[in-house]
Amino acid sequence: MKKLLLSIAIASIPVALNAQSAIDAYAMSQTDFRGTARFMAMGGAFGALGGDITSMNQNPAGIGVYRSSDISATIDFDMQSSKSSDRSFSDQMDQTKVSCNSFGYVGAYRLNGDGLRTFNWGVSYNRSASKARAFRGQMRDLQTSLSNYIAGCVNDQGWTADELANAQYSTTDVPWINVLAYDGSLINPHSDGRSFQGLYGDGTNGYGEYEVKEEGGVDEFNLSFGGNVKDLIYWGFSVGITDINYKTYTYYGEALDNAYVNDDITGVGNVVIGSAMYALENYLHTTGTGYNLKLGVIVRPNNALRIGVAFHTPTYYSMKDTYSTSLGFDYSGQKGSVSTNVGETWYRLRTPWRFIGSLAGVIGKKGIISIDYERVAYNSMKLQDDYGNDYFYTNGDIKDYYKGVNIIRIGAEYRVDPQLSIRAGYSYETSPVNNDALNNKMDIYTVSTTPAYGFDKDTQQFSLGAGYKFGKVYADIAYVHRAKEREYHAFSPVVAYGEASPSNLVKHNSDHIVATLGVRF
Repeated sequence: MKKLLLSIAIASIPVALNAQSAIDAYAMSQTDFRGTARFMAMGGAFGALGGDITSMNQNPAGIGVYRSSDISATIDFDMQSSKSSDRSFSDQMDQTKVSCNSFGYVGAYRLNGDGLRTFNWGVSYNRSASKARAFRGQMRDLQTSLSNYIAGCVNDQGWTADELANAQYSTTDVPWINVLAYDGSLINPHSDGRSFQGLYGDGTNGYGEYEVKEEGGVDEFNLSFGGNVKDLIYWGFSVGITDINYKTYTYYGEALDNAYVNDDITGVGNVVIGSAMYALENYLHTTGTGYNLKLGVIVRPNNALRIGVAFHTPTYYSMKDTYSTSLGFDYSGQKGSVSTNVGETWYRLRTPWRFIGSLAGVIGKKGIISIDYERVAYNSMKLQDDYGNDYFYTNGDIKDYYKGVNIIRIGAEYRVDPQLSIRAGYSYETSPVNNDALNNKMDIYTVSTTPAYGFDKDTQQFSLGAGYKFGKVYADIAYVHRAKEREYHAFSPVVAYGEASPSNLVKHNSDHIVATLGVRF
């Protein structure tokens, strides 16, 4: 369909936004499984072990385990594959990204006191979330249309044709998707001028298609302090400064036969049966800066056992969004395009708090087995305007759509000889989405001109790795396979009428090859 629309001149101008949605809060609150090669090879189950640069981003008590200084850097080769499918069609997109995943320094100072044996400090960088992702697909045999969904919203909200025709994007209180749909004849008024209909009706058939491209991520810089008390208790805390830089392009279009189109796209005309094609494109650039605090303790009651506990406060962000959008259309040969005016939005975001409990066993001088449990309270996210006033209804949506997730991480290491170690790990993360939202039993509210959304299902990761020491120098390598499924929806279901939203199952798979080089001195 996009090829058929190439002859339509589609403008792309930044768009204003009045508020954020629960979907946006979740997108900006996610973190990834990332760190040094040793950390990733052992499934991230390091909460009771420490002695690794990634400790500063997980359980900062791990910095207290160090007995010598350490400096390291990590490179991550990320090979992604995203496959979208419905009952009769599938499509796949692949991409490869290379990034510096982590680097840091730990300074260790021996005090040799009866109580405090060491005092350590460190600085680190970690890409806590990568937003690089691309997928596309088709939704065959549509049973409704985005245009019908928008028309229903306009009718429920009581907007008239005169109000939509006279709305100005720079000043209007009318939702911009309503104005854009009216200007582009996605919705057409009845003769009374007080109600609207979409393009889909009796006898209409067709398909939809979509494409999503994302890039950027969340970078975190940590300043950490910790120590060792009597080789029994290791403590630590980290102050984190985070930076979000996220860009996304989304496209949704439909091709409909026997559609109910306006015979005169420049004004209110007669609705006739014809063909309809349209393409809605959105661009988003999100930036933000935030801060958080992490606290942790590791207890070693004997040489064989380690117990770790860590708590992460929410990250408190100041955010800025810049949008652009456009709509191109072809109704039975009548072609055109519409777009909106310039605008920006500033707001505040509070991400979830996190709790990590860990247990590790040391088997002689050869082996380690470790397990972590993490709880992430996605239902505690909060959005506010730039003045600190709560988005009351959106924060209610957060509690309706999302729940806390449970993450289990298991890792093992075996020392073949004093120089060579081999490692393996596994992690499992439950879906953050409440069942009613996931199963089309709840209306899903989005904002701006992007009605599409995605809901994540469970996530699994498998990892293998090895490490080798050359005197003070060490080199680690890991392979990580990550598998996640997502339900991608073109727009909200309409629960009152029993209408499910057009959706695809998207399978995101990524294979990472991670390499770390470091020196201990």
